[in-house]
Amino acid sequence: MQSDRAMLAQVWWMAVGLATACGGDRAQRMSSARTTEVAGAYAADGGSPTDSAASEAGASPTEDADASQGGEHEDDATAGGGGHPSESAGVSGSEGAAGAAGAAGGTPSAHGGDPGASAGSPATGGSGPSADAGVMEPVNAGHVIAEPEDDARYVFDQSSLRTYNISVAEADLALIDMDPAAETFVNATLDFEGKTIGPVSVRYKGSVGGFLPPCTGAAPAPAGDPAAPMSRSRPKTGKCSIKVDFNRVDPELRFYGLKKLNFHSMDRDKSLMRDRLGYSMFRESGVAAPRATHARLLINGKLEGLYVVVEQIDGRFTDSHFSDGGDGNLYKEVWPVSDAPEPYLAALETNNDMPEAMQVARMQSFHAAISAGADASFRWLDTPYLFNYIAVDRVIANDDGAFHWYCQWNHNYYWYEAERADRMWIIPWDLDSSFQNGAFVHINTPWNAATPGMDCTCGRAGGQRPASCDPLTSHWASRTEDYQRAVDSFLAGPFSDANVSAKLLAWTQQVDAAVQEAAGVQGAPSYAEWQEAFANLQAIIASSRVHRGYAYEMPVMMP
Repeated sequence: MQSDRAMLAQVWWMAVGLATACGGDRAQRMSSARTTEVAGAYAADGGSPTDSAASEAGASPTEDADASQGGEHEDDATAGGGGHPSESAGVSGSEGAAGAAGAAGGTPSAHGGDPGASAGSPATGGSGPSADAGVMEPVNAGHVIAEPEDDARYVFDQSSLRTYNISVAEADLALIDMDPAAETFVNATLDFEGKTIGPVSVRYKGSVGGFLPPCTGAAPAPAGDPAAPMSRSRPKTGKCSIKVDFNRVDPELRFYGLKKLNFHSMDRDKSLMRDRLGYSMFRESGVAAPRATHARLLINGKLEGLYVVVEQIDGRFTDSHFSDGGDGNLYKEVWPVSDAPEPYLAALETNNDMPEAMQVARMQSFHAAISAGADASFRWLDTPYLFNYIAVDRVIANDDGAFHWYCQWNHNYYWYEAERADRMWIIPWDLDSSFQNGAFVHINTPWNAATPGMDCTCGRAGGQRPASCDPLTSHWASRTEDYQRAVDSFLAGPFSDANVSAKLLAWTQQVDAAVQEAAGVQGAPSYAEWQEAFANLQAIIASSRVHRGYAYEMPVMMP
């Protein structure tokens, strides 16, 4: 049986490789000026778009969750989140850095550091001159470092499929298995490459969608009132997302500089590729986005499954990804719609030790600028960065992100507020509903639809409100040319057929044996289901290029 499956896998990869080669031929035939511009942007980073794909995929030595997994609130509320010490948990800082350099086989560029780069090109990370003529860039606004040269590079090395084992007392495991949605922390240790790190704290993670099958059993119908919310409290029946917290027990403990590490189950994505690909597309477009890669996870020596390891967005993340030092405020899932401080204080992830009157004053000023009009609001934003973010988000149909308004709220994003400048950066989070992954989260109206005469109430079908009803999003929608340029750059560069195909070929080959090993374990897809879902993903990607982020017909539910 094993030899038969291996033969099937070999035939399948030959077919995938042929498709990739064809994609490369198509990409070579693109001859627009935009293609040349993006190729130049990649060249500034030391390679072509195809080289970049091989680099991230680990194919050449030259080199991210459920909709609800963004629903939890993190506890990294120290001043600026703090930097990582030289001693990492179980691995010294120097050893981690050396390992990262050796594994990556190259030095990632600090995206956004070249003020002479063309605005909106992936290599700039949005730090080049603003598209706002006559608007002066804030002093000390900094720029984005999409691929940081830090110790954590080793953890997120794209060329290796690593294995982690969580060792936890059986009684504690039984406790959290009884009710994963309670998100109860228990103490454990983490075994990694011959080292034991700990004590650490672990818990299951997610929200309503994160604790549906296969993580837990089917939700029982509410008793009495059919409109009553479903209880999340059910025993574990399969694969759940997990958070490992290194500094909860010992505040000084780090793992390659990391305070926390997320193991996302990909339970709604049988292709097992959406998170990793989506985050990669954001980073290659110069957006500060979590690093992500696949990993095998065991609990007490027993296989739990294939996961995607996703970088935590916290103070350490901002230290690594923003050149201003990363000590500004970090907010989780709060939109600048209030002039009162309370919503922003509740969402503040860092700098909680500052006087309350000063903690969120800049976010309140951002809200005031939005109310003053489009020009005032854009003075707070790096225009190329912003439209790179929007272009990626819309083309990959990240429909459970910032542009999906569930009546009065949206989610799955962070804001980073520069420490010494009036500058706000939006950060994506939780991408497993991207690439048209399900009708429930599907956005019914284009994000930049004209608002005159539009129904902006909450009574719309599906409980949605068009994104452009929001004042800030409406300001963004007024910059049609900036958006179209960013989409052109994205399609010709990071999202080109050649670049994406090279990544997917390398990654699927990397995890092939692990998918077969985990088939059916804890509700994981079978090998055949994975292959079918991967083929569907490829079709969705091709369609996304054609629609340019405007594929608003209701999608077919994908496996």
